[in-house]
Amino acid sequence: MLRCRSQFVPIGLLAFLTAILCSCSIIQPGGAPINPLKHAKVGDWVSYEVLGGLIQKQTITEISNGLAIIQMDVFSDGKILKTDTEQRPLKPPVYYQTSAWGRRVGRETVTLNDQSFSCIVFIQEGVVNNVITRWYSEEIPVTGLVQMARNDLIILKLADFGSAR
Repeated sequence: MLRCRSQFVPIGLLAFLTAILCSCSIIQPGGAPINPLKHAKVGDWVSYEVLGGLIQKQTITEISNGLAIIQMDVFSDGKILKTDTEQRPLKPPVYYQTSAWGRRVGRETVTLNDQSFSCIVFIQEGVVNNVITRWYSEEIPVTGLVQMARNDLIILKLADFGSAR
């Protein structure tokens, strides 16, 4: 276990968060995909505040052969706990065109740090007795994710983002 702001954070939580933040596209039923990598540029980045005080930052370090190479760093108290690299397709593969991320339930405006984002909301029920709600916006680079809740408790929210553009 890792000590993080007076709380113990299991290593499994890092793996869970990495999996959550690796979604590169969500297909809207009856609509075009939400694909934050559609206009990706080297240097685009996003960071999230995670329940327990962790910060996760994802940065596009390279674009090659239809793939974005993304460096993912997890920080606690300003120190890197874990660094990983992942390849994600710039064009969503067919398997993203499923209901794996739940059902679309509508649109909401989410305000974080005095910025408002128009979001598409997805709910996924029955995940180990949890209800996972995700808010996605096309304004957010790399992942599109604005915030995520488990059983109505916000467990991850956008901290900051930037673009190479």
